[in-house]
Parts: sequence; structure tokens; C-alpha cells
Amino acid sequence: MTITHIIQQTEQARTIISDTLTQLSMILDESSKFAHLANSMSHEIMQAWHHLSNAILLGGHHEND
Repeated sequence: MTITHIIQQTEQARTIISDTLTQLSMILDESSKFAHLANSMSHEIMQAWHHLSNAILLGGHHEND
């Protein structure tokens, strides 16, 4: 194996690694967006649950009156 061949192989490997890291970075960015969306949806569900619980409690108090 010549030095030139080793340099070419090294450059190819560097390019593959660089491209793969770029793709992984993009995947992580998209994953972060989905995680943020899921967190926001979870917050909305908790608010809705809170409102529902309050409505049930208030309804129960009215029935006892």
C-alpha cells in the first residue's frame, strides 16, 4: 500500500465520518423538535385534565347542595 493510497483512504474515511456526523446532527435537531412538541402536548393534556377534574369536583359539590 502506497502513501498516496493511504492518504486517499484516509480522506474517504474523513468524508464519510464528516457526512455521518452532519446527518446525526440533523437527526438530533429533529428529535429535539419532536421532544419539545411532545412536552408542549403533555402540558396541554395536564391543563385539560386539571380543568376536567375541577369541573367534576364542582359538579359533585352542586349535586350535594
